[in-house]
Amino acid sequence: MTLLNILLTIFFSIFSTAILSYISMAVMIGPWIHSVIVILCSLIFALLGSKIAQTNRIQSIALITAGSSIGGILATGCGFAFPTLYFLNPTLFNAWLATPYYFVAIMAGLTFSAGALGLFIANIFEHKLLNVDKLPFAVGEVSYKLASIQENLFQAYQLIAGSIASAAYSIGLILTHAAQRFTLFTEFSFKGIQIPTINIPLNEFPLLLSIGFIAGTMLIVPLSIGIVSKILLMTPAHTHFFSYLSYNDFSFAFISGMVVHGAFMSMLELPKFFKGVFKRLTASSSNESTPSSSTYTKYLTWQTAATFCVIIAFLTWFKFSFMLQLYLIPFTMLCSYQLLVIGGELSLAPVARFATFVMMPALFIFNPDYIQLTLISTFVEVCGGVAVDILFGRKLGQLSSVSTKQIKQFQWLGLTVSALSVGVIFWLLITKLGLGSASLIAQRSQTRALTIQFQNFDFYAMIFGALFGAILKDFKVSPIMVLGGILMPLEWALLLVIGGTAASLCKKPEEYHPFWSGVFAVNSIVTILRAIF
Repeated sequence: MTLLNILLTIFFSIFSTAILSYISMAVMIGPWIHSVIVILCSLIFALLGSKIAQTNRIQSIALITAGSSIGGILATGCGFAFPTLYFLNPTLFNAWLATPYYFVAIMAGLTFSAGALGLFIANIFEHKLLNVDKLPFAVGEVSYKLASIQENLFQAYQLIAGSIASAAYSIGLILTHAAQRFTLFTEFSFKGIQIPTINIPLNEFPLLLSIGFIAGTMLIVPLSIGIVSKILLMTPAHTHFFSYLSYNDFSFAFISGMVVHGAFMSMLELPKFFKGVFKRLTASSSNESTPSSSTYTKYLTWQTAATFCVIIAFLTWFKFSFMLQLYLIPFTMLCSYQLLVIGGELSLAPVARFATFVMMPALFIFNPDYIQLTLISTFVEVCGGVAVDILFGRKLGQLSSVSTKQIKQFQWLGLTVSALSVGVIFWLLITKLGLGSASLIAQRSQTRALTIQFQNFDFYAMIFGALFGAILKDFKVSPIMVLGGILMPLEWALLLVIGGTAASLCKKPEEYHPFWSGVFAVNSIVTILRAIF
């Protein structure tokens, strides 16, 4: 079974990396991929028959999932941050794309070094967070339940049904030579309010509905506010008060104001952040909180040396000064620890927010160039996200009675395969679909670029956007999620809202997640294949 486990880990690492690379740049969320991998593995082992013992089957699924799920969060961190350079300096970014081997090497070095640091941080705090603080790391628990209960075969059938339905839909579009878009209604104006043409994207239709359904109610309110504010607030404001600007200049300034306000409010939270981190780090100072095994200590020492040599070499290649490296690495580790706590308690990893924590002080203190700012953001997001995913896998391994040594080996394998493949996948997607297009909007990267370039925009339009962001914050609505409704094509946001609304109408929407996971996985793969060919 060992060879099969290794082969499946490699396959699902590439699978996870490919799907989340596309999803993270196409929309503004990055769902955990664990449940999809567990269900697909359950189906594969079910097809192999009853020769495999139940215990061995669960342990194999745990190893494969713990290793290959890293590709999903690694790709999400890259999709949220790495395209920032394109929106800051498209000429340079396109020059990198024109030399594919260099582009792939950059992404491999960046993601492997950041992921290795995340794995190192997870190793340090694994005992404290899992065994002493006993944080649930619920994604690991849910994955174990999916792998161990007999009902998961029904969920596998749901996944197959969703996959077949999505594949049949895509094949039907190809065979019928259907148009890529269906016009729901054309542009019209009403008393100065202009509603644009709604063209439903037929290729991405299943994908957007499925993501909306899986995300659930969290998308409905902010995206709806974004849609309404774009039509009823931004367009009239431009017409009556900011007509001296083009609409694009006004909208970029307005959005930049929202983003800068959010970044400023995040910076105000830094003292509280540091206080919370140090309080947690010093709370469990007893010997129980850290392993005393000499073997484990030697392993950490070797891993520390190797990890930091790789990181320093990569950062030095891109001319990070000694002081900037001395700032980036410890600050990233602190942020990653806090992300571990959040991930353990809430099963969330708000990596973009913590990337802002690290990037904004660096912007004003060290005056880094656009390349360095992009690398800082991506480094923090990948490192923190991978650290959280590692402990999800360790929790799954604990519950499945898999040795920590085996889990670590498969997680290193997953990290290596994902780091080597992410650059190839990004290159294919970006060169074929185009960054900033309706299919690859890269909203998170666009907003980060606007944060960095805020001084280039109209001051009064930025103030207007900042006030709007402050109002949203007062009503506890995420401005970043609202920005998704503003920046996305109207039809994309509408389909996501429709999917979320459908989930809210179900008593137990999570029961239907396997079906919709199959839909979004297959439709993502079809989109990637369409881009390749």
